[in-house]
Amino acid sequence: MTLTAKNSTSTSGGTALYDLGYSYTMPPGVSYVAGSATADGQTLPDPVQSSLANNAGTLLVFSNVSDLVAGDQKSIAFRVMPSTSTLPVGTSFTGTAQVAGSGDARMVPTFDGTGKPATNTTNSAAATSNATAVSAITVSKAEASPEHERVRGVHTHPTVYTLTVQNTATAPSNTVTVTDYLPAGLEFLQCGGVDNTTTGPEYPGAPDLKAATSANATGPGQRRRRRCGDVHGRSNGRLHADRGAAGRLGSRVPDHGAGRGRRTGPDHEHRERLDPHAAVRVLRTDPPTG
Repeated sequence: MTLTAKNSTSTSGGTALYDLGYSYTMPPGVSYVAGSATADGQTLPDPVQSSLANNAGTLLVFSNVSDLVAGDQKSIAFRVMPSTSTLPVGTSFTGTAQVAGSGDARMVPTFDGTGKPATNTTNSAAATSNATAVSAITVSKAEASPEHERVRGVHTHPTVYTLTVQNTATAPSNTVTVTDYLPAGLEFLQCGGVDNTTTGPEYPGAPDLKAATSANATGPGQRRRRRCGDVHGRSNGRLHADRGAAGRLGSRVPDHGAGRGRRTGPDHEHRERLDPHAAVRVLRTDPPTG
């Protein structure tokens, strides 16, 4: 969880806030992970915890975390753990965050039993957090090129995309399927350095690369050369993730075909900005087993 407070007053002549405090209400079945709170890269003391009335959940209070000058913003981050019986995989939950600051550096804001600012508060705000989905696994994607820019070229400038799949610490997850979609103009090389290029179409009915258009150019959906493992921009990997484990799937991918970007030389040196995180999704999320 990340809670962010912003002092929206002008940097010239604005009002500073002191002794910033945060409250966060968690629904039943969600607990705070001790020792997980940080701010500006530094570990924070654990918050004061109390039960909300009518079994409505748990209140966390972080007191006197930092000051907040005009025009600046500060954040705190911490981890929570959902109960597998109350919030199984596939469910979600929200919480309510409130922040309070004092105009007097000697006075620390306090919060009442519901999380609302109570005393010594000059300015405050409240917000409901975005829904947090409960999932058994997480997946991330990375590509090591500087500034995510790749030199274009047919089979001459391969790169490695790394998919990292991490399992929950609760239990193993079996038969996990990861589906990765590559951007247009890239080709998946599953068979290493062996060139298995063919002259077949990218898909049935794709126009020929040699066929001229009104602009004498080719576009998406054209015929192109393919290598072993080229599956129309989608690659599947199946794995078993032990409890708390993380695994990686690495694939070499050459830059291939027409695209947009900034030109720095001939076509084979054309550079295109790629987003390494834009085309990843989990095809299926399995609940923990074992």
